[in-house]
Amino acid sequence: MTELDLDTSAALGALQATQQETEEQRRRHTASPPGYPPAAAGAGFGGHGAALAMMLAALHEAGTTRIDALGTTTAAAVRQVHVYGDTDQGFATTLKATS
Repeated sequence: MTELDLDTSAALGALQATQQETEEQRRRHTASPPGYPPAAAGAGFGGHGAALAMMLAALHEAGTTRIDALGTTTAAAVRQVHVYGDTDQGFATTLKATS
């Protein structure tokens, strides 16, 4: 049988660091949304400038979605590590009681 050995403290520490970094990246990302004025495209190119501004805003929003997905995934991983740790502890307690 293959052994599974997960150091829950180390796993939770790594996940906590990931959560903190994700929060920092989200803070930085939301602090600097694109601000491209359509007039910056030049005279006669306002329509193109507006399209570019919309594309930059959509790209920025996609970045926000990716950062949020990382946060959600990391939170789910934390919950699963806790489930693993609780189950492992319960199993160990049962083994000790039967020995």
